[in-house]
Amino acid sequence: MQLFSPFSASTPKASLLSAGSKAQNLLALLQHGIAIPKTLYIHESAYAAFVSETHILPRLKEFLSADLSALRWEEIWDIALRVRHLFSSTPLPDWLESTLLGEIEHQFGTGELAIRSCSSMEDSVYSHAGLHDSFLHSQSPAEHIQHIRLVWASLWSDRSLLYRREMQLQPESSSMGVLVQEMQPGQYSGIMFTVDPTNGDQSVIEAHRGSAEDAVSDAAETERLLFERGTGKLLVHRLPQHSNASTLPEELPLRLFRLGEKAEQLFTSPQDIEWTVLDGIPVLLQSRPITTLQASPNATGWRDEDKRPWYMSLTRSYDNLKALEHKIDTEILPGMDAAKRDMDTISLSALSCEELEKELMRRRSLFEHWRTQYWKELIPFAHAIRLFGMLYNDALAPDDPFAFTSLLSGSGMLAIKRNTALRELAAMIEADPTLQEALTHRQLPESGPFAEALHTFMQDFGDLACNSGWCEEGPWGILKLLQGTHAEHILSQKHTPHHELEDAFFAAFPENKRETAQEILALARKSYQLRDDDNVYLGKIQSRYDAAVAEAEMRLADGRCSFDLPEKIRPTRKSTPEGMPWSSEGGDSTEPQAAGWAAAPGLAHGKARVIHSPQELFDFQEGEILVCDALDPNMTFVVPLAKGIVERRGGMLVHGAIIAREYGIPCVTGVHDATKQFRTGEELLVDGYRGAVLRHDSSTPAPGTNVLGGKLLLCSARPATGFMRTGFCATSEADRGTHVICARMTNAFLAFTREQGNDLTTPAPEHAFPGLQPGDFWCLCAGRWKEALEAGVAPPVLLAACEQSALSIVSLSDLTAHALDTPLE
Repeated sequence: MQLFSPFSASTPKASLLSAGSKAQNLLALLQHGIAIPKTLYIHESAYAAFVSETHILPRLKEFLSADLSALRWEEIWDIALRVRHLFSSTPLPDWLESTLLGEIEHQFGTGELAIRSCSSMEDSVYSHAGLHDSFLHSQSPAEHIQHIRLVWASLWSDRSLLYRREMQLQPESSSMGVLVQEMQPGQYSGIMFTVDPTNGDQSVIEAHRGSAEDAVSDAAETERLLFERGTGKLLVHRLPQHSNASTLPEELPLRLFRLGEKAEQLFTSPQDIEWTVLDGIPVLLQSRPITTLQASPNATGWRDEDKRPWYMSLTRSYDNLKALEHKIDTEILPGMDAAKRDMDTISLSALSCEELEKELMRRRSLFEHWRTQYWKELIPFAHAIRLFGMLYNDALAPDDPFAFTSLLSGSGMLAIKRNTALRELAAMIEADPTLQEALTHRQLPESGPFAEALHTFMQDFGDLACNSGWCEEGPWGILKLLQGTHAEHILSQKHTPHHELEDAFFAAFPENKRETAQEILALARKSYQLRDDDNVYLGKIQSRYDAAVAEAEMRLADGRCSFDLPEKIRPTRKSTPEGMPWSSEGGDSTEPQAAGWAAAPGLAHGKARVIHSPQELFDFQEGEILVCDALDPNMTFVVPLAKGIVERRGGMLVHGAIIAREYGIPCVTGVHDATKQFRTGEELLVDGYRGAVLRHDSSTPAPGTNVLGGKLLLCSARPATGFMRTGFCATSEADRGTHVICARMTNAFLAFTREQGNDLTTPAPEHAFPGLQPGDFWCLCAGRWKEALEAGVAPPVLLAACEQSALSIVSLSDLTAHALDTPLE
């Protein structure tokens, strides 16, 4: 098995037949007298050995089993992040790591390196810059190995997954090569298109004084030179802003143009080239065909049947996100608020028919404008969360790929402020029997503290509590919800101290990089808050537009007006906010368990309230399990009453998951046909640790008793655990190891038990054992857990799923000290 090929003038072309064109092109350039950096190619066989010998293929296949065409952008991000974490947290086999590092040291010594992707499909018609990942300034052996793993993981990046079918990506057969190159501290650098994508008669060169990475990432202002193809005549030389003269050597531009011509002739197609100049010699860092996606992203690409080009535009750099943050703070949110306040100054009932028609169309135009801004500017800002998540996972290698979300909560969302105001209204109702009686007869007090508080609430949050537009309850919907509700039962926001988490995060960076880490965390927190608030701002505009539609419909119905109401306007009213489908079908599934993704930790037991229409939100009772298709911020006023949340739409960044974490409520997302599987009134157990929803039938005999004296709960069905592989940590006389402790696997424990001679990471199909990864739940031998406790690496446990015989080996106090859960009420 050939693992690597150092590049030289004598390297056989045949050694790279299976490599991507990025590697083949570099070798061809070198062998035709064009300078390239010192390069080592790590063959796809290394990727194959890693995937095979670490047994991650089954987990990879599980992550990639979803129908991507049915998923939203948040869900695709989540899948890609899980895959990335799977690769980054899985050590290379010892022989593979030592072999690769030995060759890297032999070729490059201890200098800084660039670790670049090289996929056979990377330069296909579906490719674009950034499809896979590359890493610059890799400095140590540990960094080299981590960057190689991350390059391999990027074969399954969210961008790649979008075009998985076209690129024929399959977990069993697809693989990734890696280019290792010496970093080039060039004096001048840039990019070159041998054919200008906007004018086929020209070539274009972008150049600046400095490194190539700054030119490629747009971190530096560049000079732009346009040449006539064929002749090399300089047509345009545009200098950077605030610059009066070129910094480039006089002969360099034409020399680069001629190199580009040579590369194009060599590869028989127009080329996209990265270049730098080292000691006066132009060095080509890479040369790839100029390819474009079949469609390009645009402001309304989210509406297109094929949304993938728009999705590609969501990935943003830190500098781009900072500029976007400034635009959101200074232009977009103030503009949305001003549009809302402007509409509030107009009394629709006082308008003439002609004025109403004009106002309706004006509001329609405003709504369309701000909805476009929402998708074009606000949705991409969510990438800051993902940027931070990758930074956090790379620095700390946590067992949970979404542990970083703990550092983002408590950011002052508008929905939380609204729910706090609701709690105060409920307390006022509960303390005043006369007010309770009046509200029972639908009589609102005209003055007094409650009237003032309700007026303030409706002014500030009425349209965030299903007040207008897509449901017509007015304040009575909210009051119906609050009557009979105990204020102390309305959950308050869960305040989790961040100091220890922050300290651990910042400590993972050298002193000279901590400021950058702080800035990215701050940006992610802002993005996390806006992930919810942006819908609220848009909802305010939509509610005022819908109010105009309502007024027009009423007048047309009673004959006071006779203008035409366009068909495209009629469906908007009485529909939920954009992208919120409702299901009117009841459930008929009798399966005992539904699987999804663990979006917010915890266990919750209660009766289901399945929401099929907006009005059903006001029937919600405290202590119920909220089951819905998708939870919008305008619906989350019921969340503080809920014990748990079950949502069809998946992902850690959907609104249900975000607000559930704010309140400490168990949440499972990505449950297929959630509103069809369950019925209102069913007893459910929401397991936010393992991403499962179980029918909780008290008449069904328990498979055992847990350490708390209650019914033994399921430990894991995915993978199936237990001595008898039933999913429960039940035991029998045949179970000599007493597999009765339900524990969540950690890297530390898996390494410990492997050292003890019990490898839990390697599959053993003959024993129906899949091999475990950090985050999996598994029924451990009580004795092994005790040994791990004594060694200081005991994994966390789920008390409700630990069988009571464990107490004969370990104490309840020790288990409780490592418990994820608390006793269910």
